[in-house]
Amino acid sequence: MNQTYMKEKKIFPLVMSMALPMMLSMAFNSLYNIVDSYFVAKLSEDAMTALSLVYPAQNLLTAVAVGFGVGVNAMISFYLGAQNQEKADKTATQGMVLGVLHGVLLMILFLCGMNWFLGMFTKSDTVRALGMEYSNVVFLFSTIVTGGITLEKIFQAVGRMRATMVSMIAGFVTNIVLDPLLIFGIGPFPRMEIAGAALATGIGQVITLLVYIIYYVLDPLPVKLRRTYLRPEGEICGKTYGIGIPATLNMALPSLLISALNGILAAYSGAYVLVLGVYYKLQTFIYLPSNGIIQGIRPLIGYNYGAGERKRVEQIYRLTLELTAGIMAIGTALCWLIPGGLIGLFTENPETVTIGITALHIISLGFILSAVSVTSSGALEALGANVVRSGDCCTVSGCGGALFDLLETAIDCRESGSTLRFLLPVLGALGVRAQIRMHGRLPERPLSPLWELLEAHGMQLRREDDLLHVCGQLQAGSYALPGNVSSQFVSGLLFALPLLAEDSVLTVTGQLQSARYVAMTEQALRAAGIRFEKNGQCWTIPGRQRYAAPGRQLVEGDWSNAAFFLCMGALSRQGVCVSGLDPASLQADRAITEILTRFGAEVNIEDDTVTVRRGTLRGITLDAGPVPDLVPVVSVLAALCAGETRIENAARLRIKESDRLRTTAALIEALGGTVRELPDGLVITGQPALAGGSVDASGDHRIAMSAAVAACGCTQPVTVCGSACVAKSYPAFWEDFTALQEEAL
Repeated sequence: MNQTYMKEKKIFPLVMSMALPMMLSMAFNSLYNIVDSYFVAKLSEDAMTALSLVYPAQNLLTAVAVGFGVGVNAMISFYLGAQNQEKADKTATQGMVLGVLHGVLLMILFLCGMNWFLGMFTKSDTVRALGMEYSNVVFLFSTIVTGGITLEKIFQAVGRMRATMVSMIAGFVTNIVLDPLLIFGIGPFPRMEIAGAALATGIGQVITLLVYIIYYVLDPLPVKLRRTYLRPEGEICGKTYGIGIPATLNMALPSLLISALNGILAAYSGAYVLVLGVYYKLQTFIYLPSNGIIQGIRPLIGYNYGAGERKRVEQIYRLTLELTAGIMAIGTALCWLIPGGLIGLFTENPETVTIGITALHIISLGFILSAVSVTSSGALEALGANVVRSGDCCTVSGCGGALFDLLETAIDCRESGSTLRFLLPVLGALGVRAQIRMHGRLPERPLSPLWELLEAHGMQLRREDDLLHVCGQLQAGSYALPGNVSSQFVSGLLFALPLLAEDSVLTVTGQLQSARYVAMTEQALRAAGIRFEKNGQCWTIPGRQRYAAPGRQLVEGDWSNAAFFLCMGALSRQGVCVSGLDPASLQADRAITEILTRFGAEVNIEDDTVTVRRGTLRGITLDAGPVPDLVPVVSVLAALCAGETRIENAARLRIKESDRLRTTAALIEALGGTVRELPDGLVITGQPALAGGSVDASGDHRIAMSAAVAACGCTQPVTVCGSACVAKSYPAFWEDFTALQEEAL
């Protein structure tokens, strides 16, 4: 069957045609939980509490099924996009077998362990008995659940969203009809109470699976379940689990969170457990339709990525983000406008309703922000990677290179020279064909001699305006670089050479610029299990190595960004304290404390906190070679010091985001200062205060932030034109600067 419409149809109607059925499907799916809970709540609060305690286990079952299904979905979509029918059929077949096997194992686990699980969260024999009555029935259908969800992901992978919608609606209608009949014993049906809710849910899931099977028989799919492919294959299973396990963990984390919260809340009041359970039922009505959109676009992203349509992938992502944000906004509004009505669906206890209203008001504040993580995680899962965010932590899981057999990978480096210089050798080491897009001044920034060195060792590089085409396999051997070029060339090779088939030697001749940055690279390599020997400026690097996940890593504070506020402290009356900085860091810009001391500022370091206050400031001579990024802000400070400051050995600044020697000099002159530009530096004559005025940031984040610091020493306001460029390295700079300025000045 022809699937090319996925890369040919206009984006908006394509996304809506795929997403709308899934939105409706997931909306009905969310009603499964809400309807069950609504009728069970009519029995008693104990019954509703029992249902809330079992819910995390049900969610875990779904998480395993959906997470693994995501892996099946992503690989089928990718293989279809890459025109590999055999592997698509193998993935579908083996995915189905493994999905059913997961259901069997989870059924045994839950039936055997649920009594112990419930005992962790309640001392009430009534609640425990009700929970066991429900779980002993509902988990008998575990294989039906996992098999149905696996089929769902197979149907979604080939764009059969309407079939998914019909199947899920059929199951929901069955459930909603049977719920009151089996719970309350209406007509010929026995009164089963909470067990009736479980049985109604299970029968609904059976109906959903049967409808999928009917569709499969009557309307053949572009992929086939074949007996000849039943035997699991390492490559297929490895790639599927490589995507599915991280996706499962991503979805399972809420179950663990709910269980932990249930354990905490149960110590205070059963009402808190009930409210938490009600909230998670209600939020499914927001998140599941959003997830429906994500499920709809997964095959689109996977197919277009496999077909090399990178622009369409970007367009699909942006539209999806807008749609999910809209749904989240509606959810937030409902939680603030009618919170009592929502909680009142499940309890008539005034105390419980009051607690629930407060909970909805607080929790709903994060809905809209979560649209970014929901959309991004879905898109990355479709590409074979997964990102799990928790507070200020981020866990990234790849797929072991499962998707690196594409025709050409699209990479956008924007204006980042470090990204480009690190990636080029790594792409060669992996043998990845890539199209790299560059913006701003990045196409003008030099790549020689790295370019010549890579081509001499097997890579092919071709330039087309702002595009760089890369292909070829990097070969091991001897590599030599002069030390007066970017240290990023050295770091990029150090990242790449361990991956080659043979051993390599990297030699740097002459004095190495920014040596501390190379030392940071060495530190990262050791943390990832990479071996090398260093003798002076020569590295011997064994080949055939693999990077090992370093586990939990603490990202230390950024001395480069901290320098702006520390210089601000040297100009302020009260001083500035910056915490979260490692005094023993390998970052070259840690030298800002020594530089400020030489200027005459008062610098105090205690643990991870640096405090800088105004002193008797005087000019100095500064070798900028080790600390080029500090030049703009240090120059601003020099313009407000007594005497003359000379900044030397800074020629490399002319090839940054802007010509930073020229733009720094222009900044000082625009504010009324005195500066003389040299070929490799600046000579600045200080004065007590600057006049103020308008500064052009020239698209350079460090110029914009330096102009902000200069405003602390100006008699009149400073206007920074193009101030938004700070987002490149410090998106919250203006908010932090404003708050600190009010305190410090």
